[in-house]
Amino acid sequence: EERSMYWQKSQTMHDFIPSFVYEHYKKHPHFTSLAYNNALLTKGMLLQSTNHVRKSIEQSGDTLLQQQWEELLKTQQMLTSSALPKTTKDSLTNRAELLEAWIMKNSREFRQSKEIWEKDWTDVQNVLKDGEVAIEFIDFYSIIKNDKTEHIYAALLLRKDEKQPVLILLCSEEEIQSLVGNPTKTYDINGTKLYELIWSKITSYLAENNTIYFAPSGLLHQLNIELLSMQDLRPISDVYHLVRVSSTRELLLEHGNTSFTSATLYGGLIYDMDTTDMIANSSIYDDIQYRSFSLSDTLSRKGVAYLPGTKREVEKISTCIKQVDGNVSLYIGIDGNEESFKAQTGTNSQILHIATHGFFFENEEINATDLYRPQLQQLGLQEQIVDPLLRSGLLLSGSNYAFTGHYEQLPKSLQDGVLYAK
Repeated sequence: EERSMYWQKSQTMHDFIPSFVYEHYKKHPHFTSLAYNNALLTKGMLLQSTNHVRKSIEQSGDTLLQQQWEELLKTQQMLTSSALPKTTKDSLTNRAELLEAWIMKNSREFRQSKEIWEKDWTDVQNVLKDGEVAIEFIDFYSIIKNDKTEHIYAALLLRKDEKQPVLILLCSEEEIQSLVGNPTKTYDINGTKLYELIWSKITSYLAENNTIYFAPSGLLHQLNIELLSMQDLRPISDVYHLVRVSSTRELLLEHGNTSFTSATLYGGLIYDMDTTDMIANSSIYDDIQYRSFSLSDTLSRKGVAYLPGTKREVEKISTCIKQVDGNVSLYIGIDGNEESFKAQTGTNSQILHIATHGFFFENEEINATDLYRPQLQQLGLQEQIVDPLLRSGLLLSGSNYAFTGHYEQLPKSLQDGVLYAK
């Protein structure tokens, strides 16, 4: 909650920093350090903090701490449910605050995990090995002419021997948008053009077989830029070892060597299901006592389309894992519902791979188009949903029923297939 409040108050300042650096870095090259540190601080702030807490507590071996953490998660989930009476909501909110304060006081691992946020670009540089490069992609607005603004993309590149991060201007968002759309067109037809926009100005700083740790930004989160074709039509991933991270800050975390023996895979999901099929598939799992915060019926009248490539994707992954005698739980078609996902709680699967549609909505979109309006009113939030984790998520089997105006007709015992990030 405190992290959410901090971000709400300081977002404007953090958004301004890249623009400021862009205007002045040629006279003051060291300003690029400020931009890199800003990217380290802001990227994935809420999500990464939550993930670090979860991982440290799960590995702590403290049974009481783990019980309190599980209760906090359940309480927070109940707070996202619709139609909560005000007294119940107030009681749950107070309980969540008490649990969070207790966990803060009693979790040594949690307190230690906070140290990661005090690191800067020099710490990232110090862990880079020969042949390794760290890249933070950034996007920002800059005034060009007559007070008109342009949405610009750039890369902050860091090597072991650099005096400070290198700022490389790439392109405008408008240029990227003109080349994306249909997946086949994006990669097969426009792949080389996108490579020219995103990678071509960076490769002069790279050597073949370099390991590149890169953190996307803006539209780049939605593109597999690792697959873009160079001028000779080879994918860039054939020349460099590309490792996508949410932030290059992740290089500061210790990762032990893990042998993976089990995996849970979701792909080739059927989003169009009727309630008969949804009830039949739901009945396989134990009753789930709460339904997630729901999307408004006004979200989309068309729903989302089937993704045939995701079925091939998880089937190939399944084959690879089975070749090394790994165990695979494969959810395809109508089987990949929200109930199946929530039933994974407490299982020992080491890999969770979900190939499906994702979504994110800005608060401005919610307010302007009445998205989430019924739920906002039910929860007493008249203007916005501050937590971005409640405005983003993944779509599982059967989710089109809620997307196409039939959410209120779903039996209360059914999950709607919309899996929120929180």
